[in-house]
Amino acid sequence: MKKNNYIEPLTWLRGIAALFVIFSHSLRASNVSYSAGDTPADVGVFRALDLGDMGVTLFFVLSGLTLYLSNGAIATARDAMGFYIKRFLRIWPAFAVALLAYIAFNTYFKTQYHGPENYWIGQHVRPFSIEDIVRYLTLVFNFTGPTGLFSGALWTLPVEFQYYLAFPVALWLAAKFGPVALVVLSGVYLALGNFAFIPQSGQSMFQMAYSFFGGIFIGITMQNRQFRVHWLLTVCVSIMLITLVSLVQNKWVQLPDLPFIRSDRNLLILSSLAIVLLLFKSDFSMTPGWARRILKKYGDISYSTYLFHQLFVGATVLLFIKFNITGNIKPWLVLGVTVGGTYFVASWSYRYIERPCMEYARGLVAKKAAV
Repeated sequence: MKKNNYIEPLTWLRGIAALFVIFSHSLRASNVSYSAGDTPADVGVFRALDLGDMGVTLFFVLSGLTLYLSNGAIATARDAMGFYIKRFLRIWPAFAVALLAYIAFNTYFKTQYHGPENYWIGQHVRPFSIEDIVRYLTLVFNFTGPTGLFSGALWTLPVEFQYYLAFPVALWLAAKFGPVALVVLSGVYLALGNFAFIPQSGQSMFQMAYSFFGGIFIGITMQNRQFRVHWLLTVCVSIMLITLVSLVQNKWVQLPDLPFIRSDRNLLILSSLAIVLLLFKSDFSMTPGWARRILKKYGDISYSTYLFHQLFVGATVLLFIKFNITGNIKPWLVLGVTVGGTYFVASWSYRYIERPCMEYARGLVAKKAAV
């Protein structure tokens, strides 16, 4: 299970988080009336599994923890540069290909779609300029705007990369002042997110930063601790926390009106931190081989799944319109098309874009280190 700081269940969780996002966006696409006789879908299981925000938060926590496990020894400027090279080649090439795919798809989508433009459909029909494409490719659009172009899911990419920029600094602070420095750094980010000079589209990077720094904190404080959590306890507590998040987000349960506690975002982050910590310290070696292979596969392709899935959600909307598909069948159809289609495209992307770029980055960094 654990070799060279690789924790397989953390990869599984990435795949589960990606499926949360797909469920959420399938619901969004189904909650729109595309014709006069159409009604928004209302399927309880989809509302209960509307956990896209939790999926994103889990990604941030997992990113902080796994980056610490694989890059926690950064000590020099050369180490930091090697880290940035590997991270850039890890996320940017697949992102650039996905962005080009969305530009091509949205150009076609505009010719076929003539229904209402709401916040979900807007990502496929809003006009854009060459300057907008440059802002997206340089991963600064969460501060420069405009947001919500091409694919609404892309908003996390600049946030993730901005956390990468802070990663070596966070490690240095933790090494010099102890893990408590990460708590202070998280507080600083939270405070900055409330300043008026920060554009609203850029506030999420600051307000969610303690998910990423919290992942690093888990790695620093728990990596060498020998205690283990029983897998059944991990599963039960994780299901309870996910259920609580679902109940709160659907307004079926109200959080106490107390500072910090009343925030849905804080519930998401704290729950995600707890789930990742439990999974990190649990032994899942008894998991059947077939289940491990499936979970690992979805974990490996989770990044490309996240990048490309909105293409298939949008394509299913066009099917709704062409074949006059209405009512509660819509979320089931969009989910089936999206999961199936994304699996093949994400597998291709992982095999021919992500993995070759990761291998090239490792070789490049090793070559520079040998000079």
